[in-house]
Amino acid sequence: MRAPSSFSDLLSASLEVQGISLRAWARASGIGSSFAYKLKAGQRVPPPDKIEPMATALGLRGAERTAFTDAAVWASIPEHAQAWILAKRPGH
Repeated sequence: MRAPSSFSDLLSASLEVQGISLRAWARASGIGSSFAYKLKAGQRVPPPDKIEPMATALGLRGAERTAFTDAAVWASIPEHAQAWILAKRPGH
């Protein structure tokens, strides 16, 4: 198992590729602009009930959507638990 890409990196890349402003994405996702800026900066983690609406607002499908939602879930796991999970992976 490897850690998913950073949520904030995937969010930034997805916004750029889709040509969506952060403010428009926040509105479509049902979150405030201030919170969206903090998500993009990596200062906050996405709330579980907003992960799917966030992916939908970006128009993500298939593997891109899976990578985005995986990164969002991973971001919500405390760092010490992430380290434990990664240490338990096969071959480590």
